[in-house]
Amino acid sequence: MTTRSTLDDIDRYLNQLNSCHDVDSVINLLCNRMNEIGFEKAAYWLRWPTIPEKPHIILTTYPEAYVNHYQSNNFGAHDMVGRFATNANLPFSWQTIGQRYPITRQQKIIFHDSRSVGIKEGASVPIHGPNLTKATFSVAGDLPAVEFQQLFNFHRHEIHLLATGAHERLMILGLGNLDPIKPLTSRETEVILWISRGLTYGQLGERLGIQDDTVKKHMQSIFEKLGATNGPHAAAIAIIHGLIVP
Repeated sequence: MTTRSTLDDIDRYLNQLNSCHDVDSVINLLCNRMNEIGFEKAAYWLRWPTIPEKPHIILTTYPEAYVNHYQSNNFGAHDMVGRFATNANLPFSWQTIGQRYPITRQQKIIFHDSRSVGIKEGASVPIHGPNLTKATFSVAGDLPAVEFQQLFNFHRHEIHLLATGAHERLMILGLGNLDPIKPLTSRETEVILWISRGLTYGQLGERLGIQDDTVKKHMQSIFEKLGATNGPHAAAIAIIHGLIVP
């Protein structure tokens, strides 16, 4: 088993990630380090659970034919790894998934097909944010189950830190960009902040010293800029994108 990295080692890897200027360099650096540790396969999966029409991004060392097979069969919609990761904050072994969720027929097909290309055991790091993004970084291979678990447990903290650092760099490079939100004026920001705190139009007008019609005009502008249909919807979008802190 490879030696566990020191904090100085991990800091050096993180600095190398931060110096990468394109997506491929980030993924290559991360996956190469995982290979050095002992994980021959790795995958970064970026998705937007609240925007189902937005395509997932998969960057991986898995065999290309398998990745194409995975995507063409829409396995991502049934993959329990993503579902488990959405409700987790710490690295987890794929063996633990069945302890929380029943394994479906479709999931068994995914497991069968992945095993055929040497993905017999795996573990993942769940990553949340910024905004609407969810990501999962996974390591996998065909080691015996006990040996894989020992290797993962031994290196899980480094995997966690490097995966999070790589995700942050990928976001800075623009990989997870959503459609840009039009900026709100200072008054619009104030209006939607108080709406998020439960004030009615009348209460808001009294607090800000403006007429109801003016409040409605501000809200209409906010709806158009945020693509919202009502006050709670607009408030939720503003919070998700960090425009307000209720």
